[in-house]
Parts: sequence; structure tokens; C-alpha cells
Amino acid sequence: MALLLENVVANALQNLLGSFFHNVDKKNLKLSVFSGDIVLRDLPVRTDALDSFQMPFKVKWGVLREFRLKVPWGALGKESVVATIDGLDVLIEPIKTWDHDEYRKMARKTKEEEVQAELLRRERETQVQAAQGFIDRLEDRVLENMTVKISNIHVRYEDDFTEPARPFALGITIELMRMVTTNAAWAEDVHLSGPVFKMLDLRTFALYWNSEGGDRDWFGSLDCADADVRRRFEAYISTTSHVLQKPNTYLLAPLSATIRVRMDKGASAAAAAAPSASHHSHHAAPLPEISLNVEVPRFDIHLYEDQYHDIVVMFVYVDLFERWCRYRQWLPKASVLAAPAEWWRYASRCVTYDLEQDRAKTSTSWTTLRERVRRWKEYIDAWRRKLGAPAPHPLQQRRHPRGDVPPAVARRRAARPRHHLRPPPHPGVSFPSVRVVSTS
Repeated sequence: MALLLENVVANALQNLLGSFFHNVDKKNLKLSVFSGDIVLRDLPVRTDALDSFQMPFKVKWGVLREFRLKVPWGALGKESVVATIDGLDVLIEPIKTWDHDEYRKMARKTKEEEVQAELLRRERETQVQAAQGFIDRLEDRVLENMTVKISNIHVRYEDDFTEPARPFALGITIELMRMVTTNAAWAEDVHLSGPVFKMLDLRTFALYWNSEGGDRDWFGSLDCADADVRRRFEAYISTTSHVLQKPNTYLLAPLSATIRVRMDKGASAAAAAAPSASHHSHHAAPLPEISLNVEVPRFDIHLYEDQYHDIVVMFVYVDLFERWCRYRQWLPKASVLAAPAEWWRYASRCVTYDLEQDRAKTSTSWTTLRERVRRWKEYIDAWRRKLGAPAPHPLQQRRHPRGDVPPAVARRRAARPRHHLRPPPHPGVSFPSVRVVSTS
């Protein structure tokens, strides 16, 4: 059983860390899991870490300074599993050049990764199927007692491409974020039974936004391997004793908060078992009752005109990126002045592509058909008004939508027997004769 649990933890860490970081060796990772003390240092962030999110951004460079996971295998479920991240530096930039072939490779790679993840998930389910109940209960116990500590985080986005005349940089910094399990008095403890108490201590969380190139540093052209560059990058992290010298660049000024969560699964289970709730208890598992208390001593938001302008520009870029990717495959290599005919064909191809896509999505829908009928009727009425013809009676318009019926045609139709309107019988099907007698 212990070996099975160790394999489950090793595979989960491999899938999670391997998607975002390089140098995650599966063999060494398993050996570390077996020892109960996993320590990974100086893991480079994958430049394609954001590809699966289909966003117009990419990782320029980044490094995870230390990741530590301590698993008490001898007292699992009775002692806390401690996960620690100390130091994460990530620099993000917009996608400036785009190769459609590379885009296809990226999409294919993302699909392959999804398939591999699904296969691993099914394999893991097969392995633990015999002990699934025990593992589920153990997972709940581990998550209830898990301690997470994250410190010295700096994620920065630099943009000198969207509007070159107005470069800007924004970043998120966290000095410390610590989540622990507590008792009812909010003192750190181990949960064994009853409601679960969790406390999140957030210290010096900030969001800065430096507009018009007013930043003191620009890291896009620098080498992250340089110790001085790393030191300057880490200096942007605001702490309780160190705050950036330019407070007007903060979109969200450094704040600290304490969040207390009380989660009671027993109360929801009892409510689900009550007669009043028995009629819906079989539809879904009862959700735990959660109470949340947030304490924020101070909350300051600064928004200046330059920052607002940059926010609008960035969202416009994100909105246009999807269309840019869609049409990029037909983009001419030459300039507009050098090949105007190619650019006209490019514009025509883009419009035709959108029309084809819209027609493929809506041509067979009932909504589209109703809309076409409505427009057809409006056209007929408009043409009648143009010719000066009187509008037909609603019943007549419904029976004869193509216009007024000549009197001679109307007399011939009135002289026809009523059975003429009956549909022809299907072979092998006989319809009973119906005689209508008028009492008037």
C-alpha cells in the first residue's frame, strides 16, 4: 500500500511540475518521494508553460529557486504534509512574431499532452481501483491537514510591442502566503474530526503598473543567469520593511490580510439526510457548509490615466490576438506597396473564411431559418409598399404569401371538392372517408 501511495504522489508531482518547469527528473523524483523529503532547486520555467492556456503571452525566462515537499509517511493523516515554494521569478512578454506552422505544432502538442494526461489518469485509476475508497479517505485527510507556504514571488509582464511609443510593465509580488490547519481557537493544530479550520496569512501582496517606460529597469533584453539581474528582479518584491520607492506606480498598494475558513461536512450531510432534503439528496453529494472571515487592515487602489490607457490597450491586444492567429496563415510576406494584389486577395480570403465559418455554424439552425423567413416577409411587404399595392389581409397573406390570387383562380379553387385538399395516401395505408355536414 505504501508503494502504491508513493507512486501516486510521484506521478502527480511529475505531471504538475513537468508541465511548467524543466529538469524534473522522474527517477530522482521517485527516490525523493520514497524518502519523504522532496527538494528541487533552481528549476527553469518552461518557455511554453502558457501555451496550454491559448494566451497571447509567452514566458521570456523564469526560475523556481526552491520547491520542498515533506511527506510524513509514518504518520500520514495524523501529521501535516508541508509544501513550500521559496522564490519564483517569472518574466512574461507578448508574442511578437508568429509562425502558423509553429502554432499548429503548439496546438498539436497541447492536444497530445491532454491525451497523455488522460491516459495517465486512467492508468492511475486502474492501479488504485482496488483501494480507491481508502485512498480517497486518505486524500481528504491529507488535504485537510496540508500546510502550504509560498514566499518571495515576483511575476512580471513587460510590453513594448503593443504600443511601442508607450511601453509599460506590470507585476505581482508576494512576500509570504501561508495556509495552515488550526483548531477552533485558530491556533495551528492537526485536524482529526469535526469541522475543518483553515487560516490563510497573506503578507505584503502588491500589484504594480509602471507606464510610459517609467520603470527603473527593463528586463526583457537582460540575461536571467546574471546574478545582478536576478538581484534587481527580486528587489521588486515589497516586504514589510522594504517598499518600492515609487508608490504612485502601484495599482494595488501592498496589503496584508488574514482569511479564516470554517468548513463543516457533517452539518451538510445531516441536512441532506433530513426529510425535507431527501427529495434532492440523490442528485448530488451534499456540499460542506463554509463560513469565511476576511480581515484586511488597509486596502488602497490607485488608478491613473496612463495606467487606464495601458489597460485598455492590453485588452484590445488580447481581443485581436485570436483573429490575428486565425488569419496569419494567409498573411503575405511582402509589404502592401510591394504586392497590393496579394493583400487584396488576403483581405478577400479572410472575409470569405469568416462567412464560411458563420454559414457552417448557423445555416441549419432553426434560429437562422426563422430569421430568413422574417426577412423574406419584410422584403415582400416593402416591395408591395413600393408598388403602391394594398397590404393583404392577414389570413390571405398567410394562405397566399406570393401575392393576391386572381378572381378566376379563386373561383376555380372554390369549386373544387374538399377532398382535393387531402394528401395522397401512402402505399399500403388507407384513410377513412370523412363526411362533413353543415348545420347552417
